[in-house]
Amino acid sequence: MALIKASAFGHLEVVEKLLGDPGIDVNAFSNDNRTALMIAAIYGYAGTVRALLKSKSIAVNASKGDKKTALILAALYCRKEVVGLLLSFAEIDINSADSDGRTALMHASRKGYEEIVELLLEVAGVDIEVRDFRKRTALSLASDQRHRRVVGLLKAAKLRTVATRG
Repeated sequence: MALIKASAFGHLEVVEKLLGDPGIDVNAFSNDNRTALMIAAIYGYAGTVRALLKSKSIAVNASKGDKKTALILAALYCRKEVVGLLLSFAEIDINSADSDGRTALMHASRKGYEEIVELLLEVAGVDIEVRDFRKRTALSLASDQRHRRVVGLLKAAKLRTVATRG
């Protein structure tokens, strides 16, 4: 719990010290089903995220309860630098979906976070056609919220996908 609390308050020095303890569980879940990485992602503590990602045992795609991963949470809270850090991690699952079936791209699209959407669309293998529990895609979520620029980004990505397949 000490690592989770230090991550929640952005105490990088404490996090780094705790990570040096061989007995620390970097993937432990808090009472509200969040890991230290998830909490640091929510608050946008990029330095803490960077330190946690250096841990050899980090489970970057961990989720529990609502199934929101660190990437989904970073996108949901518009933490651009953290999203970038997570996307640079080889094991990241860009298409991981939460308990509502929504991916990081879907959350960013629904919220109208253009820069986050752009980052996510640059990742090879991102699936823009994933549907949530109500059968909505990132494009329909952005359109419903009248996020015109995000709609344009998603339509352009869809056209690029069709062009490379066909």
